[in-house]
Amino acid sequence: MWIFKDYRLLTRSENIELLKIRNDKFVREASNDSSVISYEDHMKWIMDLDDKKRYMALFIDDSVVGGLNYQAEDSNIKNWGIFFDKNLPPLISLVATYLFIEHMFEKYDVLYSEVLKDNEKALRFNQYFGVRKIGEKESSYRLELTKNEWEKHKKSFQALEKRVKSIKYRFECQEGE
Repeated sequence: MWIFKDYRLLTRSENIELLKIRNDKFVREASNDSSVISYEDHMKWIMDLDDKKRYMALFIDDSVVGGLNYQAEDSNIKNWGIFFDKNLPPLISLVATYLFIEHMFEKYDVLYSEVLKDNEKALRFNQYFGVRKIGEKESSYRLELTKNEWEKHKKSFQALEKRVKSIKYRFECQEGE
């Protein structure tokens, strides 16, 4: 069973497991904030999350393997991001991202994100899902994926969709979400 679990519902040990992945050099080098985050700062940050921000840990077979997040604004996602354990097989990260995109499009029409210019791997990963560049800043690209583009693009994922359909998963969010 795959579980996408709201950070606010994680136990202490689950938060520690999540932070271990987030603080890994592999993840930090691809993040806007490359600093190591303490457990105390992490917990304070979680307590300060507002209703427009959703952060979820991904569990596979009761182990945390990554984190996925988005920030909503009206009918759009202002920004979204993902990170996974560096040892996670690529197919698993593809399936998890596919499920997460589907989840976001249940409520939102357009997904925006940013990727650091020097992170070509992340850019290619996003483009695999049909995400396109719409602008750039000094150090990052601005990206976009509309619901209509997604519906058209995902038809090219026949092999991936077969794998997705074989996964049992659920999203565990705070009450009322």
